[in-house]
Amino acid sequence: MKVAIVDGYTDEPSRFGVPPYIAPLPRYILGAVLDAGHEATYHTIDQVRGWGKQTRKGRTKVRDQRPDWKLSRISDYDILIIIAGAVVPGRYIGGRPISPREAAEIAERFDGYKVLAGACATFGFPAGKGDPSSAFDAVAGLDADAGMYDLLSSGSWTDRRRELDELDRWSVLGAVIVEQHPYPTELAMLELDGSWGCLRYDSGGCSFCYEVRHGEPRFRPAGSVEAEVRALRGAGAVNFRLGGMADIFSYHADETVRGWRPSPQQVTELLTAVRIGAPDLRVLHTDNADPGMIAAWPKESRSILDSIVELCTPGNVLSLGMESADPNVIDENNLNAFPGEVMTAVEMINEIGGGRGSNGLPNLLPGLNLVLGLPGETKETMQLNEEFLDNVVARGLVLRRINVRKVYRGGRGVDKVKDHGSWRFRSDVMERIDREMINRAVPAGTVLRDLVVEAVKGGGSLARQIGTYPVMVHIPKVMDLHSVTDAVIVGHGRRSLTGIVHPACINTITGKELETLPGIGGKRATRLLRERPFKTWSEVEAVVEDIDVARRLRDLLMLE
Repeated sequence: MKVAIVDGYTDEPSRFGVPPYIAPLPRYILGAVLDAGHEATYHTIDQVRGWGKQTRKGRTKVRDQRPDWKLSRISDYDILIIIAGAVVPGRYIGGRPISPREAAEIAERFDGYKVLAGACATFGFPAGKGDPSSAFDAVAGLDADAGMYDLLSSGSWTDRRRELDELDRWSVLGAVIVEQHPYPTELAMLELDGSWGCLRYDSGGCSFCYEVRHGEPRFRPAGSVEAEVRALRGAGAVNFRLGGMADIFSYHADETVRGWRPSPQQVTELLTAVRIGAPDLRVLHTDNADPGMIAAWPKESRSILDSIVELCTPGNVLSLGMESADPNVIDENNLNAFPGEVMTAVEMINEIGGGRGSNGLPNLLPGLNLVLGLPGETKETMQLNEEFLDNVVARGLVLRRINVRKVYRGGRGVDKVKDHGSWRFRSDVMERIDREMINRAVPAGTVLRDLVVEAVKGGGSLARQIGTYPVMVHIPKVMDLHSVTDAVIVGHGRRSLTGIVHPACINTITGKELETLPGIGGKRATRLLRERPFKTWSEVEAVVEDIDVARRLRDLLMLE
């Protein structure tokens, strides 16, 4: 049997899969196929769409308004499995997740056995987007890799959970998928699963959350993760993210009369396992954390934070699931932390992780998730959310990322989303809070290392570091796609930065780059270009006619 795997990309609360991220599920599926003794090839949805190669400007050429499916690549296969996992709305640079219409059209034009997999198969596509399930022979409600293995081994599709010993085999065998992925392997971020499910599954978890639907929490042994990372490193991967976890502080937590207690030793072993599997890795980051757990167990949490700072790489983010600062909303939706607990977690992470690392960013900062439209929300909810964020600012703390989103329509317990001034609140957060937070995290003059150019537009380049929620930097210079550069930060937007290539010389820097520098602008840039080359900074000062501006230029640029 020959199997075609089409990756329509993953974007779940706990897992990423839109390039540069590579999700675990397609790797497990490929491993299961190989373990069953059959052949498989991997394609991204962008490849299947028939898009041309990305140009130097980072754009793609669509040959027709209607996608030109290159089914010739997969028409001679016996089984087609499409992964559709984008259940969280988002904007992407590296790819575009598959739509229900696309999934249905590809399936309808394929003659063999067809399987729909991923979070959209398990939980459904976002409401109002359509449902292509009827076009498939099987829909994976549980683990598609296990179903695929059974189909190829016994001839019958089984919708079941994978066993951990199966995952041990499939995660290693499927590591070769990174060699088939079109994104440069050394620049890709490999998502790693550490657990599934939520410790609060018995109480139903948060009203809107999908993670609890994975059921009772299951934890991967550190040795299993180590073996997978070793295989991925052998295939060329160097960047890893423990994103597939609802809460890293819950990893192998101990149940006590006071509730679940974090296990610092287990978390340290997990992080160490990744380091052992890839001793020369470039990036190791995490993602989600439960602020209620951190506040309830400060001693254990401090120990875990120390391990994260020591064993992970700088620029790391722990995304805290606050969701709302309104006690009524928290009670009605069974949320996991009250504002005081969240503030405790924010302060602790700032204290332990706030030191600046070698890549120019703080070692570890908290992020914050806010969900709007939950049952019980009123106009007062927006006021309480705003007061909480203002308190963060007043205390001099830093949030690396504030994610404000509306609850998924059709989510558990949510029938209709009402607006209580949410868009005004969201706009205010972006304009006031986000701008202040990014200024604190990355002040002007900071040199950010190893930025990857992901797109070129408007005569400039958009570049980000490899990592968890990396900040976008606009560089006013056309650069090669996927090239790597350092940049010194010269300006701030609400959620992005402006930088110039570092090191830069005042005698060779471009006019567009000069215009972005503090205090320069178009007229001074023109005068500087006309008077170049400069031999001394006194000559520069004479041209700009401002000693403070000249001093800032000297801090940012070289003379030779």
